[in-house]
Parts: sequence; C-alpha cells; structure tokens
Amino acid sequence: MSKWVCYYHVVWSTKQRLPTLIDERIGVAERMVRAIGRDHECEVIAFGTMPDHVHVAISIPPKASVSDIVRRLKGGSSKAIGELEAAIPEWGGWQHEYSVFTVGQPHLSRVIRYIETQAEHHANGNTIPAYEPD
Repeated sequence: MSKWVCYYHVVWSTKQRLPTLIDERIGVAERMVRAIGRDHECEVIAFGTMPDHVHVAISIPPKASVSDIVRRLKGGSSKAIGELEAAIPEWGGWQHEYSVFTVGQPHLSRVIRYIETQAEHHANGNTIPAYEPD
C-alpha cells in the first residue's frame, strides 16, 4: 500500500477581481469544489472566500495533476454559479490564473486558520501578501 501526503494552498480570483462572489454563490462554489475534490480522490480541507477571490487547502494525490484538479475546481464551480444565476450578467467567472503553494504538514493548521478567517485578515490588514492574489 502506498502512502502519500500532498497538501496545497490554492488561490484564484474572480474575473477582473470584481466583488461578485457573494451571497449564495459562496455556498454553491464551496459545495462544487468539495464535490469535485471527492470525485477526484482529493480532500478539501479548508475553503475560504472574499468577494473577489477564493482560498482552498486541499490534499491532492500524487497520481493527479495539480493543474488539472485546479482547472476542474474552477471550471465546475464557475459553471454551477453561472447556472444558478443565468439571468444575472454580473457573474463573469474566474480569472485564468491561479496561485498554488505546497504546504508541509507542520504548517497545515496555520494555513487552515488563515483560509477560514479571510474576512478577519482583510478587515485587519494582516493578510499574508504571498497568499493573496495580485
């Protein structure tokens, strides 16, 4: 039996960094990200948002391509949000770019806390610039 531990912190933004990730869109995005993760043998450990970006802590098996998993997470969540509000043109989707960071197991709890308290970090101005989208 193979053992692996591969943790990542992934960040992506809304199109043009517009504050369109609000209200029920957040729940739709999170449910879709978690479902896609499960479908691809990934574990979504933490999910946090601001109106213009998403943070995800995720464990991805080494047999999977990180870029493929992120593409699926972004594509599936954007499609689900778009279907939720097909008549509302303000949802433009996600930017093409994303950031991904490897996370060592000793630092995972700190990353989870950071992701789950996004609003607090942004309100207090104590974000970690490397983890925030440009």
